Amino acid sequence: MTFRSTPSNHLAKQPGRFRQRRGAATVELAMVLPVMMLLVFGTLEICQRLMIRQTAAVAAYETARLAARRTTTAAQATARGQSLMSDRGISGGTVQITPNNLTLLPTGGELTVTVLIPVAGNTTVNYVLPTTGEVTISTTMLRE
Repeated sequence: MTFRSTPSNHLAKQPGRFRQRRGAATVELAMVLPVMMLLVFGTLEICQRLMIRQTAAVAAYETARLAARRTTTAAQATARGQSLMSDRGISGGTVQITPNNLTLLPTGGELTVTVLIPVAGNTTVNYVLPTTGEVTISTTMLRE
């Protein structure tokens, strides 16, 4: 018992049908591709903004944690925050500690660390979202 494969009759009768479908696929791609590119680049930009925000939060927390110690000066804590930002590729960020003179702050006194990172210059993809503005995170801790 042998089986022979024969071309199906409905494909043989319509040779131009697949060519027409290929043209429709090109038109569909031309319509959908800009939307897909917008979604991809928008997602990349949102992820970069989230990374900047997370870096600011980590830098603020670590700076405040270091500044809360009795053996640390404000300059040492600020340098630590700056190095955390530079390690993550952030440029132009600033770290402020309030009050400026930590030696006068009593045990249990509040200190606030504010980290400010500009968005412009810290994002590589700038197609969908505006690059203006800055990310600001503040952290408050008690002096040990």
